[in-house]
Amino acid sequence: MQNKHFYQRARYSQQKISSWLLVIGLFLSLLGLLAIISSFTATMVTMLLFGVLLLLAGLVEGAHALFFQGIMYRARLFSAGLYSVVGLVLLIDPIGGAIGLTLLIALFLIASGVVRVLVALSLIKLKMAPGWHLLVGGTNLTLAILILIGWPETGNWVIGFFIGLELLLAGVITAFATSDNRPRINRL
Repeated sequence: MQNKHFYQRARYSQQKISSWLLVIGLFLSLLGLLAIISSFTATMVTMLLFGVLLLLAGLVEGAHALFFQGIMYRARLFSAGLYSVVGLVLLIDPIGGAIGLTLLIALFLIASGVVRVLVALSLIKLKMAPGWHLLVGGTNLTLAILILIGWPETGNWVIGFFIGLELLLAGVITAFATSDNRPRINRL
């Protein structure tokens, strides 16, 4: 009798968690769609938030350097200045910051794509399947080329679009997740 009660409570808890996962997933998907639709605004908000966070980090690092002078005093002051200057630049010119960060993203995608393609070629030489490495490497190189072809204009929307796409995919995955990922066995 006690086991039956335990399983009923467990099933109720699982249904409750699944309902919350669905709600959270739908919310994340909605945020993702909004960020994709208004990718320029999402990019600017991201740059402004990043600027505020860097400025706050600079202030905290500067206060730490002033109040706790020691062996790392100059390094902390330099770090505080760097954080603060980059934060202020992003707050004053978020479009310029987004354009620069988009260029860095494109360069990262090129480097990552080349490495993955080289790994895939190495796997081919070893008579192994290059599948995912080749797919991801090719995708990274394609994205980088598309970003660079439209750069600097792509800097106005790429970051917001990527954030929106990530939120959308995270929401879909969360909405379809269950608290019990074990395969179900049908019993006769």
